[in-house]
Amino acid sequence: MAQLSDNDKARCLYHLGYSPNAMGPGISLGLPAFNQSMYILYNAMQAAANAQYSDFIINKVIDILNTMDTVEGKLIQAQDRLAASDIGRIKTRRDEEAALEHEYIRWGYRLSDLLASPPNPYSARYQAAAMGFNVPLITEE
Repeated sequence: MAQLSDNDKARCLYHLGYSPNAMGPGISLGLPAFNQSMYILYNAMQAAANAQYSDFIINKVIDILNTMDTVEGKLIQAQDRLAASDIGRIKTRRDEEAALEHEYIRWGYRLSDLLASPPNPYSARYQAAAMGFNVPLITEE
């Protein structure tokens, strides 16, 4: 049965706008005070290993994480092109950073959908996207 490694879990947290370093500054009703959605994500990552299609889910999560790592790397590389709009006859794409950021957020929402867990609503990156999300309730019978 496939499972997410601790490193992959940290990458999920990071790419969905949570700090892999801490649960939050305080506890309220037994949950992190400002990050109940992080608690949902932790449970979703554990549940993925026990799901009916766990191998597919885990492999897809890792594929999406790798894609997000790649897009983030391209965002970092794009910083080198901020100073010039053209180099001789070569013109740079003016909206490259915005397009890459859009792709990053799009893949973040794909990861969120796959895990049925919301991105951090307090993350500046996901607040800028201003997209809503639904979180299904999972009940055990």
